[in-house]
Amino acid sequence: MYGVVFPVPLRVVVPVSPVYTVTRTSTADQQSYSFTSTSFSAAATDRIIATFVTDYNGGGLGSTAVTIGGVTATRANSTTAADQVVGAWFYALVPTGTSGTIAITFNSSGFVCGAHVYAIYNADPATITSYVQAVINTSTSSTSQTGIVVPPGGAVLAGFSGGDGLGNLTFTGVTEDADQLIDNDIRTGCGSTTSESGDASKTVSVSYSSDPGDKILSCLVFGPK
Repeated sequence: MYGVVFPVPLRVVVPVSPVYTVTRTSTADQQSYSFTSTSFSAAATDRIIATFVTDYNGGGLGSTAVTIGGVTATRANSTTAADQVVGAWFYALVPTGTSGTIAITFNSSGFVCGAHVYAIYNADPATITSYVQAVINTSTSSTSQTGIVVPPGGAVLAGFSGGDGLGNLTFTGVTEDADQLIDNDIRTGCGSTTSESGDASKTVSVSYSSDPGDKILSCLVFGPK
């Protein structure tokens, strides 16, 4: 006599869903910036707000502090400077509210500030991984990050900043969400993509029409819950 064998249900993976909300900028020469009423998209218990913060600041990001909707943000990457141009991803779990304030305090005064903002849904915070390419005083036609590991159902965000003379940006490997010149000081942009099947070695590149020398490209990967 044989017992009844019940099939083991398959685990359904809900893919990560990144939503670009807005790019905020300031042309003020100061150390602290506050972007009020910033769109956070729809509220959700698992919503992560991620922002690529950039500045033209010879002092680097150093001990830069960022809060998102009143929550202290985590800095994803430690390499943050390409000489005068700085940039890094910050993120925090912010489950409530459709908008809020992103407050940024740099370790020294800068010339301008920019913040590209995304709402991330269905992501596991423990899977967040960052990749950074910083190019200092080197002429190139593009900046690339290779070897990005994306888990099945994962997502990639890319943030880029460089000198004002770069011209229009072209993203490859992600869908461009923003391309912004801030007060003739820096050129910055961002992009995102998802991967249902995953990618063991993804490449993200940003190309431009001219090259003043300094660039930074930072990619942030999220895996599903």
